[in-house]
Amino acid sequence: MKPREGYDDLVTDIARVWQSEPALKVPALTPGKLRSLLKKAERTALREADAREAAERKLAKLYDERLLAEHALWRGVLDVHAAVKFFSRSQPAIADRFTFLADVFATGKGDAPKDGEGGA
Repeated sequence: MKPREGYDDLVTDIARVWQSEPALKVPALTPGKLRSLLKKAERTALREADAREAAERKLAKLYDERLLAEHALWRGVLDVHAAVKFFSRSQPAIADRFTFLADVFATGKGDAPKDGEGGA
């Protein structure tokens, strides 16, 4: 179960009022135990927030590294495409072998060649 927002104030109020009502009995629970459960939930929430923050810092670094790696990769793909266009002027067979590449850049939606198609 997920408690509602602001449960800490609610639990504090319940424990305070319950403390003054000794006739109210709940199996395996007392106002003190309820307060203890609240403290444990708060400590755990803090540890979770710290872990989340640390993970986000690590992920941010990896995200930046991935963007740089993809940039370098895509720059290479664009360079290959430019070279294919250049060399195809004098060697039309090159254009035939890289037809898939021309399709990718013509529509922006083309797929890389499947095994046995295009390429070598």
